Amino acid sequence: MWLSTLTLIVLLSNPLLTADWPQWRGPERNGVAAESPALIETLTPATLKKVWESEPIPSIPNGHLGGYPQPTIAGDRVYVIEGWRGLALDTLITELTEKNEGGGIPPEELAKITPIPQNKFVTAAEFEDWLKTRNITPEAHAAIMQRVGIPRRDNKGSFGERMGSQRRAAMDILHALDRSTGKTIYRVEFPGQFLAYPTASVPTVADERLYFISSAAVAYCVDTATGKKIWECPLLKKSHFQHSRGSSPLFIGGKIIAASENEVCGIDAKTGQKIWSTTTIFGEKTAPVAHKFNNQSVTIFAGAPETSKPEFRHMAALDPATGKELWRTPIGRTASTPMISGDICVLSCGPESAGPVAYKITETHAQQIWATPFKDDKYAPAEYNYPSAIITNSHVYIAGKGKAFCLELATGAVKWSENVPGAVLGTGILADGKILLPTGADLVMFRATPEKFEQLGRIKNISVQWTTPAFADGFLFIRTEKNVTCYDLRK
Repeated sequence: MWLSTLTLIVLLSNPLLTADWPQWRGPERNGVAAESPALIETLTPATLKKVWESEPIPSIPNGHLGGYPQPTIAGDRVYVIEGWRGLALDTLITELTEKNEGGGIPPEELAKITPIPQNKFVTAAEFEDWLKTRNITPEAHAAIMQRVGIPRRDNKGSFGERMGSQRRAAMDILHALDRSTGKTIYRVEFPGQFLAYPTASVPTVADERLYFISSAAVAYCVDTATGKKIWECPLLKKSHFQHSRGSSPLFIGGKIIAASENEVCGIDAKTGQKIWSTTTIFGEKTAPVAHKFNNQSVTIFAGAPETSKPEFRHMAALDPATGKELWRTPIGRTASTPMISGDICVLSCGPESAGPVAYKITETHAQQIWATPFKDDKYAPAEYNYPSAIITNSHVYIAGKGKAFCLELATGAVKWSENVPGAVLGTGILADGKILLPTGADLVMFRATPEKFEQLGRIKNISVQWTTPAFADGFLFIRTEKNVTCYDLRK
């Protein structure tokens, strides 16, 4: 684990860290670090100071192995979910032994591969490489690999195809790291489900408890101090879903609002008891936000999965206490989180041409007031309705389809747009008047001003693709292909 000695001394001399990033998109779930120290004015390899690297927490390639969830920062800890996927080999010896009853692999050959390391091999090729070290006969080798799969040694096709096997296993691993040093405090495994893309659900920390939604669509609550499970609540009876899950739980009014591709539900945060459930709004990837109309607290949810039909794509306001639907409005396919300023709600949900759409919202209804496409075409709108906006000083900042935009909040009028290579799926962070925007594996910094686009720097290959960093107290926490890395962005 790599560590900057000078920055470590500074961190340890200031043990009372003042700001957290305790959930998806930060304290207010809006991507804004309201209390940021002054940051560097240019983003370059020389100005970006690495503080530490964690032990291996993989996300390669492009998140296909370990997933994409943003780190969560709370107190003196950093929490990260790793979505492990690999070969299910726990029954292989039993299967081979049963086959031996009718003749087959000699017991002395099986003894050479017993026990088989579990949760170690991702592909059939990796398992075969290990098998070659066991000095078994060619006949035994062939018989064993027949049960495991074809050892593909290329990078073509989907992740499942590259595994070369139908023996698929998955688990979700919660890592708790020391915020000052990156050292692992604990590592806890939870049962998972093999998906085409690993889960992207970001943990939420509240009242010394951590909540997350697993790849198997189970809501978990754990003790932040120890990682010990307090309760679990299945969101589905059984799932044949195979794409991805990325909804991040919301803590509001003593309840956890959690979602799967089939429902949204309210769970008692203390007991894990499901209080209400609605199957008219879905949460394959979208995350809910909290809002208040006068004295009425609501949850705004954009339930529009990629795989659903248009009639199932809606944004809705729900009463978090009862799940009662207050209103709904049709939207396009989206994974964008609604951002609210005053009575205007903005999210990327263009039904035909991807891009931000704004609605005037009240306690009883939502009405579209403007829409600004990323580009004037109808190509693959769902793929580009991922980014979430930043709203500040009556302006909207968002990026998509290779462009960054500044729009007037009230009208959607474009103040400026600029080509930014890689700005396709990334969601930014606002701190000290600057926006930090993931662009593929790169990080771009530009000034949050409606006057003009002013890029302040770009760092190449700093993170795994399709992930969003966390920010707290001037420090940036990023998932790389190999681990979590902390950088000091303060002046």
